[in-house]
Amino acid sequence: MKRLDIKALANGTAELTIFGPIGEGFLSKSITPQTIDDDLKALGDPREILVRISSEGGSVFDALAIRTALAAHPAKVRVR
Repeated sequence: MKRLDIKALANGTAELTIFGPIGEGFLSKSITPQTIDDDLKALGDPREILVRISSEGGSVFDALAIRTALAAHPAKVRVR
């Protein structure tokens, strides 16, 4: 399973999946705010984003930046 995946689903919905620690340097394939911001921009304009997250921790600052990027997106964001 990928640690970070974002994809468009049917009906204008997108799914963002985050599995693993947040932030630069925690593992070789980091989940960073810049990566998620770039992926959100490439996604287009979904009406809704479903976020699935399972993280054992990491950088609080990077997590807050990811939250800010999601909050700034015009889509409705749901988290599971």
